[in-house]
Amino acid sequence: MPLVGCVATNQVRKELGLWAEVAARLVAQLNGNVRLWLHVDTQHRHWSVPALIADFQLGEYVEVTGPPMDDREMARRYHECSITFLPSTGEGFGFPLFESLACGTPVVHGAYAGGASLMESCGLSHMLVPPVAWRLEGVHNCVRPVYRAEDFTLAIVQTLEQHRAMGIVREDIAGSVEHLRMMKLGHTWKRWFREGIAWRA
Repeated sequence: MPLVGCVATNQVRKELGLWAEVAARLVAQLNGNVRLWLHVDTQHRHWSVPALIADFQLGEYVEVTGPPMDDREMARRYHECSITFLPSTGEGFGFPLFESLACGTPVVHGAYAGGASLMESCGLSHMLVPPVAWRLEGVHNCVRPVYRAEDFTLAIVQTLEQHRAMGIVREDIAGSVEHLRMMKLGHTWKRWFREGIAWRA
């Protein structure tokens, strides 16, 4: 039985409403043969997680966790998942994306902003869901993508099926982001930092 995870903070641009609808569609499409894991910093802020779970009748399928949870336990949780997804309207980097991948677990995300660009550069564009429209948000007129729950659901199911059919193993997935490990980026970061100091001087 697949375990579908989501790690997100409870804020405006993390579309937990979309998470709930996708989760409900997965339950229906897989005839209830799915488990869900949601890790959030708090269950009540922009979204009410208990209300979403009740409205979409997810209670018997989902486990909700929150802080504190150390890195070892988070890695174990990611590794237990068959797949994760991050329903966000824009990630500068998107730590849950690359944490999941580093643990060998595929992740589905929207095709917009920095996290999506990094996933593309890692050869993971097949895990990205294109938006169907755009909207403005807030006093600064931030452009935000609009996604359909059915598109996320399809991408999750297809990614699981493709990886199973192609025999993709966790080591292959983790290898796609191996170059992003801090041990490998440290030298580049130090050089960038020193060049910046030299330029300012």
